[in-house]
Amino acid sequence: MDISPYKAQDYNWQVEDKIASLSFKRPDRKNPHTFESYAEMRDLFHELVNCDTINVVVIRANGDNFCSGGYAYDMIGATKMLHMSYLTI
Repeated sequence: MDISPYKAQDYNWQVEDKIASLSFKRPDRKNPHTFESYAEMRDLFHELVNCDTINVVVIRANGDNFCSGGYAYDMIGATKMLHMSYLTI
């Protein structure tokens, strides 16, 4: 299977000579992960198991920061929703 033409939504993705390069797209926010970007990366790496046109993936920085971790606004929102669901039980 060839996934080199894959079009990432939450990452920059390039393939050259069987080497894929993946970098985060939000250098203005220190490249945080969102729930969507975690899912996209998980799905991409599941597909890479069956890929015979890519031998290695290099995950690199975009801008001055590699990745700040989870996107705080998403996590805070999810925590609030979880907390509120417990209050209504």
